[in-house]
Amino acid sequence: MKIVLVEWVDANAHSGWYHKEHIHEEHASNCATIGVLLKDNDKDIIVALNISGASYGDTMSIPKCSIKRLRTLRVR
Repeated sequence: MKIVLVEWVDANAHSGWYHKEHIHEEHASNCATIGVLLKDNDKDIIVALNISGASYGDTMSIPKCSIKRLRTLRVR
């Protein structure tokens, strides 16, 4: 079992209508996820936040283009 820390960037959105003079510069959101690495290919990774035996819960797919850093964590 490989536990990883994934630092990644997500889109930032706001709903509603705005006049062009009131639009402020939007920035992407910096995110971090810790979980069990289930899949790693050239397109994305999949991590699970919960495990129980052979079952996984709360899985998340993160596109490789959004990942800033991926580190394996050592658990004692």
